[in-house]
Amino acid sequence: MDNKRKTLDSYFSSSTQKKSKSIVSQSDDGNNQNITLQSCDSHTSRVTINDEPVETSLMNSSQNVNVEKEQNVQPEEKRVGEVSADVIDISRSCQNPPTQPKLASYPRNNENRSFTAKWYDGRPWLEYSIKTDTTYCYYCRHFGAPSSSSNKKPQTDAFVNNGFQNWKKALDKSKGFDRHLQSNGHILAANNYAIYQQREQTQHNVIQVLGRSRTEQIRRNPERFIKIASALLLCARQTIAIRGHDESESSSNKGNFLEILKWASSTDPVVKSIFEDTTGNSTYLSGGIQNELIKIMADQVKQQITEKIRGNMFALLADESRDSGGHEQLSIVVRIVVHTDDDKDIIQEYFLGLIRLHEFDAQTLSNEIAN
Repeated sequence: MDNKRKTLDSYFSSSTQKKSKSIVSQSDDGNNQNITLQSCDSHTSRVTINDEPVETSLMNSSQNVNVEKEQNVQPEEKRVGEVSADVIDISRSCQNPPTQPKLASYPRNNENRSFTAKWYDGRPWLEYSIKTDTTYCYYCRHFGAPSSSSNKKPQTDAFVNNGFQNWKKALDKSKGFDRHLQSNGHILAANNYAIYQQREQTQHNVIQVLGRSRTEQIRRNPERFIKIASALLLCARQTIAIRGHDESESSSNKGNFLEILKWASSTDPVVKSIFEDTTGNSTYLSGGIQNELIKIMADQVKQQITEKIRGNMFALLADESRDSGGHEQLSIVVRIVVHTDDDKDIIQEYFLGLIRLHEFDAQTLSNEIAN
C-alpha cells in the first residue's frame, strides 16, 4: 500500500523513524583522515579511522557535525583523535557530557599533590581522567577551531592533547586553569559551544511543538470522526444519495454528504476543523472512507437484528429480481415474531441486503442465503 494513502488505523496513531549518519574528517597534521561513524540500535557506535576500527560509546549518535567556522558552529570530532589512546574514561564526543568524577581521594604525585573535586566549581569545561590522572578541556576538544593551513603545525595544548597534571601550578594566574581559560583558543571554543547549545535547544523546542501538535490532532480526530459518521448516518436514514457527480472545488453542489458537512461547519467548530486544520490527503472524506464507515454501520445494525432473532420465531424471505443494469440479484428479508411485555406478538421485518447472483441453481441460492 502506498505510504501516502491513509487508513482508519493511521488516523489515531503516529510513527517514528530512526536514522544514522556518517562523517569524513581531516587530521590536524594536514593528512587526510577518513572517519566513518556507523550508528546502531544500541548506545554504541563504530568509528573507523583509516580503515582501523575503534569502538566508542555515544549517548546519542544521531548527529555528527564538524567545526569549520564560527558562523557554522558544529561539534568537531577530530579533536578526540588527538587524545592519547590510553584515555578512554572521558567524553568521546560532544554528545557525551563533560566527565567530572568526584572521588573520596585522588592519586598524589611525587610532590604529594593531587587533583581536587573543588576545581570543578565554576569550570564546567574541566574533565578529569581517573586512568591517567590528568585533566582536559571539554570545549577545546570538541569545539576547538582546526588549523587554518595544512602546512602549519598546530599548537600543542595540554588540555587538548596530553592532559594537564601540574597540580602545583593549577591555580596559578599565569599558568594552569586560568591561563587556559584566557587563551584565544578556549574563548573561541566556549563561544562555539554556546552557539551549539542554543542550536540544539532550538531544535529540541521545535520537535516538542511538533509533537504537541500531533498529539492534539490525534486527540481531536475521534470528535471529527463522530461528525463525519453522523452526516453519513443522516443520508442513510433519509435514503438520499451520499455523493454527487461533481465533487471538485469549483462545483456548486458536491453532493448531500459534503454539502451537509459544509453547512454544519458554519456553526460547529469541530466540523470546521475538518476542512481547515487537516491536510489534503487526511480529511477522511473520500468515497473509500465513506464506504468503510457505512459498512461498519451496517454490521452494527445486523448485529442488533441477530440479537432480536435469538429466542424468537423467525423466517427468511428471499426473492430474485433484476436491476436496471440487467444483473440478477437476491433480496434477503428476515421476519421476526417479537413477544412484548403485555403478552402481545408483533411481527417485524428487516431488510438485510441484496446479493449479486452469477448462478441460479438451488445449491447456489442456498449457499448465498446461508452466508
